[in-house]
Amino acid sequence: DPQNGLAFQALALSERSGSPAQFELLEKGIAAEPELPALHSVRSVALFNAGYTQASVTSAQRALALDPTSRSAYGNVVRRLLATGRLEEGRAMQDKAERLWPDEPSLIRQRIYMLANESDPKAALAKLDELVAKLPAGERLPPLLRSGLRWKAGTNEVDLKALDREADSEFTRNPVSAWYIAAAFNSFGDSDRALKWVERAPKREAAYQWGILFWPNAATMRRDPRFFKAMAELGLVADWRARGKWPDFCSDPKLRYDCRIQAARLAGKGSATKT
Repeated sequence: DPQNGLAFQALALSERSGSPAQFELLEKGIAAEPELPALHSVRSVALFNAGYTQASVTSAQRALALDPTSRSAYGNVVRRLLATGRLEEGRAMQDKAERLWPDEPSLIRQRIYMLANESDPKAALAKLDELVAKLPAGERLPPLLRSGLRWKAGTNEVDLKALDREADSEFTRNPVSAWYIAAAFNSFGDSDRALKWVERAPKREAAYQWGILFWPNAATMRRDPRFFKAMAELGLVADWRARGKWPDFCSDPKLRYDCRIQAARLAGKGSATKT
């Protein structure tokens, strides 16, 4: 049924997130049924996973406006706001969600992930223990989160060997965690170590955790050509070229390469020299 938005949603979810094929199906679905919240929510995630972080906020907000009782829609808006650097708006939205759904595990987990961006790391450490106590026993924390907060709080120096062991252990358990590990090392100011983890990260798993590197605090990593090469290995560079629309970070004036030239070079069609 070409007028059934849910059918387009199902088809879109069978495609790789952020791919041109998925966007085409989502646009058709929204045209057919513009007030179906799920279509806007899926579109928001797809936009974010493709690096279109600013546009992802609008779609997330539209989904929430169409279904203001959706806990997942609230969470989606929070993540999109935070990922574009709109920290106060994201925190305010998270606060509202927590008032609506007190002690909801998914919201507790989201609050835990937000601690990495808190300005007071000592308070964040205390809050971490409080939040972990509300989760089921054995629940794992984001890689290197506690170590990072301790370092920022000045309660210990960065022990890189210990961090490497912790990171290797986490990677062995869950290889996709390499994206979070890269973000953590970047927060320690070690972008070279972080980029080595980007190189190690699996490029063929449909988990989309690379999106954490589109957040504002990973800007230094994105400015390195090795990051763009990793995006090419994920298939994103081919998608950007196919759509004729480059991700938000390509407009960064401090970028050490030109996205178009770099993409052409990786495709074997041009020079990587920035002009």
